[in-house]
Amino acid sequence: MRTSTKIVCCAAQDIGFGGIANIDSTYTATHVDTRTSNFWKGDEVVTSAYSVTGGFYKYYGLSKSDVYPTVTAKKSKNITLTIDDVTYSGTVTEK
Repeated sequence: MRTSTKIVCCAAQDIGFGGIANIDSTYTATHVDTRTSNFWKGDEVVTSAYSVTGGFYKYYGLSKSDVYPTVTAKKSKNITLTIDDVTYSGTVTEK
């Protein structure tokens, strides 16, 4: 499974990379660098100039939940079980 560069660009922005760009029209290649000044964000398919001015979330129309989908937690239950006058208790978690 490939992750779209749209997702990678948003995550790289959140992490704080100084230079970020989508570099191909199939959204399968991203460039990131660690520059500390002259921050640069762009979509090199559109232009090599500063094409992403409002951030990648706005540019691609994504939200945090698109980039970081929630993971469904496994259900668990606290139980108490008595067998032959012996009581057992603990937590059971679904597989």
